[in-house]
Amino acid sequence: MTATQPSGPVDLPQPGQKLPDEQWRTEIALFRYTLILPLLRHERQRDGAKRQIREAIAAQQHVIPHSERCTVSVPTLRRWEKDYLAGGFDALPGLSGQDRQAQAAQRPGRRACPLLRNPRPRRGPQA
Repeated sequence: MTATQPSGPVDLPQPGQKLPDEQWRTEIALFRYTLILPLLRHERQRDGAKRQIREAIAAQQHVIPHSERCTVSVPTLRRWEKDYLAGGFDALPGLSGQDRQAQAAQRPGRRACPLLRNPRPRRGPQA
């Protein structure tokens, strides 16, 4: 057996079967970490090399876990790198569904704030 082969059967979810939230978040974090790893290993210099690395990663197609998309943007890579540097591996998976719902409940919606309802407020003297 070679080092690249799994030692036992891998439990893959059946179509339509949901993964536990923690396993899902770990898979997302591992994927994001593998993409930003070349950026983390590169020294901070002003020569634009990190930008070129980000652009090269963004130009490739990836198998993104639990997503139908296959590309990642340069700003997204920059955000993942910043999240990792600020909070380590635990900051990479982002918010779970429950965390996103709780955070959204704390923000005022468009109905709560009149300025957010009208995207182009009237300017100038009011008659």
